[in-house]
Amino acid sequence: MLKIHFIANKTQKSQKYLKLLLQKFPHHSLEDASIVVVLGGDGFLLHTLHTLPYSKHIYGINCGGLGFLMNTILDSELDSLDDLISSSYSVTLSSLTAEIEDSHNVKMTRHAFNEISLTRASAQAAHIAITINNHQYLQNLICDGILVATPAGSTAYNYSANGPILPLESNVLALTPICPFRPRRWKGAVLSDTAVIEIEIHNEQSRPVSLVADFIEIKDVKKVRIFKASNKKATLLFNKENNLEHRMLKEQFKH
Repeated sequence: MLKIHFIANKTQKSQKYLKLLLQKFPHHSLEDASIVVVLGGDGFLLHTLHTLPYSKHIYGINCGGLGFLMNTILDSELDSLDDLISSSYSVTLSSLTAEIEDSHNVKMTRHAFNEISLTRASAQAAHIAITINNHQYLQNLICDGILVATPAGSTAYNYSANGPILPLESNVLALTPICPFRPRRWKGAVLSDTAVIEIEIHNEQSRPVSLVADFIEIKDVKKVRIFKASNKKATLLFNKENNLEHRMLKEQFKH
């Protein structure tokens, strides 16, 4: 039998499923477990990914809304959880690293599995310079903000900002402006995931910008260097009928 560690958020459905599962399966410590079962929604899963050892395989059960990164199972299937996990397939999610310097010259590093976004923090539009692999491509982007998304994160904030949905196995990142004013026709770029993206904020004192790495916010950012993390990954397990690649394709044909 699989050694499972259960993590559930506080919603009624998550706690109901947790109670039923604990009646059927032993709850192992995180250190001893081979599988971590997360009960909640996409947001809770994202928070959990940042707290778990990257060597653990994670099987999410959707107890929230959309549950794009989760598995949807029926109450009657809970007793067969070990069989569902054993027959599942794995998807490895890469993450981004952001090396940040704020307006007080304080430096810090943050990581994200979905996206790193920078948005204006006042009524003033942000003025942003963009450099990729040591070449400056935009000297002054006037906008509400900009984001860098992974393939897994490309269906979230990036898609809402009219960015492209990226194939899950593609080795690319989406660089997407948020409400660009100048240049008007620039819609963003698709970059190799080996790219190093440097974003500098002009007049950061009078035009403050905040950075969010998944759910962690840093205020008064002056500049940031973003690149694919080499050693911070997460392995998610999916039921074969919940094919994530297929769901990402379906999302592109919604109308």
